[in-house]
Amino acid sequence: YVRKQYFNLLLWITKQKQEQQSLLEHEKSLAIIEERHSLAREVHDDLCQTLGYISFQIQDIIHSLKGKEIDKSILNLTKLVKITKNAYTDAREYIKGVQYFKLEHNNLLLALEKYINWVKQEYRLNIILISPLSKAVYANNNLIDLHLFRIIQEALSNIVKHAKAENCLITFKVDQDLITVTISDDGVGFNPENELTGFGLTSMAERTKRINGTFEVTSTIDTGTIISVKIPLA
Repeated sequence: YVRKQYFNLLLWITKQKQEQQSLLEHEKSLAIIEERHSLAREVHDDLCQTLGYISFQIQDIIHSLKGKEIDKSILNLTKLVKITKNAYTDAREYIKGVQYFKLEHNNLLLALEKYINWVKQEYRLNIILISPLSKAVYANNNLIDLHLFRIIQEALSNIVKHAKAENCLITFKVDQDLITVTISDDGVGFNPENELTGFGLTSMAERTKRINGTFEVTSTIDTGTIISVKIPLA
């Protein structure tokens, strides 16, 4: 009788583990589908905006050259070089982010450490990551982990392209059923009232909203920027 009970217990434990594994795989599949939709929206918006701007500048340059307006043509070409470089930077950072997140099997902090090291080497930006549980997967939720990674990736991209910062601090704080992620820099800052729809802030705010979080930006000219993301775990 005891053997039978023990055997039944082992079967129950095995079944529970299988169901849990199945649930995790289902969550991963949902996270992948959600991320594909998110990326499709972001790439479509960013790419269309960039290509539209490039097309407009090229037409303006052609018109200026026909009118022999050399100075204006040089100015527009300079703008065109800048926007093309930014688009190239965005593409490289996106590819690196995908590589590192997959490499670490969706482990948020391990993937972040890899990505941060790449950004530090590539752009000479001093980045400090502070985490009370250095190797943990905080949310243990693929969708939350993925969105948090993308939010931080976008924030770092903004710092590299616009902030002219030397230092960046990323902190994770876990308080009961709440994750708080803060990304701060010592760059030039901006006026959030004027720029709240730019610099990728809309994308970050939308990603935060999709995982039922709150998104806040604090910035003033010449004092840097602080981005705060709070995500409930329950």
